[in-house]
Amino acid sequence: MLPGSHVPRFTCFISDILYIASSFQAAELSIKFLVPSRSLEVIHLVGPKLVSAGKHNAAAELYLNMDLIKEAVDAFIDGEEWNKAKRVAKELDSRYEQYVDERYKDYLKNQGKVDSLVGVDVMAALDMYAERGQWEKCIDIAGKQNYKVLQKYVALFATHLIKDGNWEKALALYVQHGAPANAQNFNIYKRIFMEMVNSEGMNCAEVYQTWANLRDMLYNLCENLMKSSEVNSPAHQEFEQMMLIAHYYSTRSASQGLQQLDVVAAKLCVSLLRHTDLLPADKAFYEAGMASKAMGWENSAFIFLNRFLDLVDAIEEGNLDALDHSDFQFTDIPFEVPLPAKQHIPVRSQILSLRCACGPLCIRLMLQGDFG
Repeated sequence: MLPGSHVPRFTCFISDILYIASSFQAAELSIKFLVPSRSLEVIHLVGPKLVSAGKHNAAAELYLNMDLIKEAVDAFIDGEEWNKAKRVAKELDSRYEQYVDERYKDYLKNQGKVDSLVGVDVMAALDMYAERGQWEKCIDIAGKQNYKVLQKYVALFATHLIKDGNWEKALALYVQHGAPANAQNFNIYKRIFMEMVNSEGMNCAEVYQTWANLRDMLYNLCENLMKSSEVNSPAHQEFEQMMLIAHYYSTRSASQGLQQLDVVAAKLCVSLLRHTDLLPADKAFYEAGMASKAMGWENSAFIFLNRFLDLVDAIEEGNLDALDHSDFQFTDIPFEVPLPAKQHIPVRSQILSLRCACGPLCIRLMLQGDFG
């Protein structure tokens, strides 16, 4: 490196320092010796140059000497001297207090300093946590506010979880934080219920706690509905029915864990057929049929499995027009049920082919365990 190669850069640095110093001195002299209008001209010329040079405190001092409060506040803000900006606004012109607060909020948002934002604007901070997917932190902070704030973010988190297919965690949220009788939440509760009754692997003892959680959530909801303007409304009655269904399912799972209660589990499968207006009908009839088969109730098993296969045909055809309801006359099993959007129980093609050719013989073979 050649001697003196840094001299031009150093010279420029010294020149900048001298320029800033001389500008500041000129501004101070103008304040002392010039008329106010001329001093203002000098300050408005020198102030921005000092800010650009990073001399925010010096610029603010000049502005304050001329009672330019807004300009002084902006100089401190530009230098991220937030406490000084707040103090100037509070002590010299309270009109700018809100201005400083808003600028500080924007700064924290733009810098992503959400933890600091909590102490300034908790709702904005909660929105940022939600946008970033920091849901656990969001719910924790919301829980330290009032119940309404907490439930707002619980609902947002639950909606996010359901979209991701994690209905079980959404259910756990409401078990933990309660299910308020807010009409805007009704679709969330219904979606959790529908996702659960349509899920696979829910007909066993191991899922008792999950069914119990659904029952408890719906019980809490119905208790809250009793105290609200929605009491005895159609929505209230529907949630009461869902709670009864969840109770049946949880009791069935509890019974499946004990051999001596197998008959209780089977009877609950049959009882659930009364609610096929809310349950996937093909799944409900299959489970009732197989439970009846296990108990040796051959006639009931035959009827229920025959209905199951009728529903499989209806799902393939896209309508329920061909269903024969004669087997269910004088029962409280509903005729009008929603057409399941998909087939919940896989049926081997041999069963359907044999049913077309042999009719009831197919069901007899299913009962004997030759097909499934």
